[in-house]
Amino acid sequence: MQRAGNILGNTDQRLGKVKKIRDRWNDIAGEVLAAQTTPVSIRGGTLRVLCESPAWIQQIDILSTSLLPRIKTMTGVRLKGIKGKFGVSRPISPGRKAPPKTIIPQLHSADIERVRDPAIKEALKDLLDLKGTNTDG
Repeated sequence: MQRAGNILGNTDQRLGKVKKIRDRWNDIAGEVLAAQTTPVSIRGGTLRVLCESPAWIQQIDILSTSLLPRIKTMTGVRLKGIKGKFGVSRPISPGRKAPPKTIIPQLHSADIERVRDPAIKEALKDLLDLKGTNTDG
C-alpha cells in the first residue's frame, strides 16, 4: 500500500511540470498553436494537450518531434511524447483570449417590421411572443 504523501507528491510533481510547460507554452508552441491548445496533464511521460479542434490534434502530432526538444530546453521537463485530445479550455495566461462567445442579438418588434419575407416575419413575431412569455409557472 502506498502512503498518501507519496501519491500526492507524485501528482504534485506532475502538476508542477505541467505548470512549467503551460507558463512557457506560447514560446514553446508559437502564438498560433498556443492559442488553440493547452497542455493539461502528463501521464506515463506523455504530455496531454487539449486541442480546440481535430485539426489542431493533427498539428500537435506533426509538430511533436520539434516540440519535445523545445519543452526540454525551455522548461527542463523530459517527455516521451505528446498527445492531442479534443476539447475546449479556458485561457491559460493573461495574454491569451478565450474564444468569443456566440451572442444572440436582442429581438425588437421594430426590427421585425423591416423583414420583407412574410413567413420569416411571422416566425420572428412568434419568437418574440415566446420570449415575452414566462414559462416558469
